[in-house]
Amino acid sequence: MINSRILSKAIQQLQDITGTELTLYGKNGSRITGDTAAGEEEDTSVRELIRSAADSMTIGGTTYLKVYDDDMPVYYLAATGGQSPEI
Repeated sequence: MINSRILSKAIQQLQDITGTELTLYGKNGSRITGDTAAGEEEDTSVRELIRSAADSMTIGGTTYLKVYDDDMPVYYLAATGGQSPEI
């Protein structure tokens, strides 16, 4: 497993690059790193994803993804916002 300091730095760099608010959760749904302003609604949605057979879902503008290692979900990522590509 990667330690939380490395994960926190990677999440922050991804946020800086994409302009997306990212929150990383552990196997049990506890927040590891990312947007500390994420509310109970986001925490509840992550727990729904954990119980779900789906690999991802979008609820109210936030996309939730399962992150796998050796075919087992080990993290859950919540992504909100972001930059729209300029056309």
